[in-house]
Amino acid sequence: MIKLSRVRIAASMPSDFVSARLVEKHEDLIDRFYLARANSTPIAYSSAKWKSAKARLKRDAKDKCAYCEVPTAVVAHGDVEHFRPKNLYWWLAYTFDNYVFACQICNQTFKSDQFPVHGGIRLRPPRMPRQRPAAPGLAQLAKRLSLDASSTTDAHIVSTWAGERPDLLHPYLEDPEPLLRYECDDANKEVWLKATSKRGAPRFVTACNDVLGLNREELRKLRYQHYETMLTFYECYKDVNLQQATKLRIETEFRRLLSDDYPFAGMHRFFAREWSLQI
Repeated sequence: MIKLSRVRIAASMPSDFVSARLVEKHEDLIDRFYLARANSTPIAYSSAKWKSAKARLKRDAKDKCAYCEVPTAVVAHGDVEHFRPKNLYWWLAYTFDNYVFACQICNQTFKSDQFPVHGGIRLRPPRMPRQRPAAPGLAQLAKRLSLDASSTTDAHIVSTWAGERPDLLHPYLEDPEPLLRYECDDANKEVWLKATSKRGAPRFVTACNDVLGLNREELRKLRYQHYETMLTFYECYKDVNLQQATKLRIETEFRRLLSDDYPFAGMHRFFAREWSLQI
């Protein structure tokens, strides 16, 4: 897992997630909220309301799952993943800053509606009128619920959600890399995700394991295949008799392995630090 960056300009956002169209989207959400309340049923969300977000999120994540860092384009389409699950945080169902791009295994098979928080204290839902307001009150309420990602900042979002301490880190708002280390099991040809000594790291890695399944067997084995490739380059690179042209080619490969768009970039960077690689 690596940190992602949100491009906060309207031109980079889906048009239905900015300005007046975002307010209209939240009017729909309010209607669904009151209908569910009247019928004593869960809110019936429409996935079409967040479908347009996928392309932008996928580009941000470099076509990889934001959690496990495996490319999705070849084997699956990937999901718009609600970082804070919509069934627990209904008012964030149409909030772009609550979305990440995730593979279907991390999102559907593992995370689903799981969202452990430290101390059990969750964000408070917004206070809603007893009855659905009519215009113009409906538009005013929808505007209050809307968080336009193109007209805010990371710091504002962090402040807005500061009343809760989730065990998972939001990859757009926090950097996971200082909390993660990787441990090789050469006998079984696996690489395990482990916690560093940083404060909060054990809690975060436990959530990565239990909620996201980031130490599932297929990931451990796939990580090892990538690790072996990097190790081979490293062992060749240390050869004092290595020709300059070959050394330059290996340095190019190292830069590729460490780049944001490469699978398991976080793991590659960890070993680059462990080996004191200066590329």
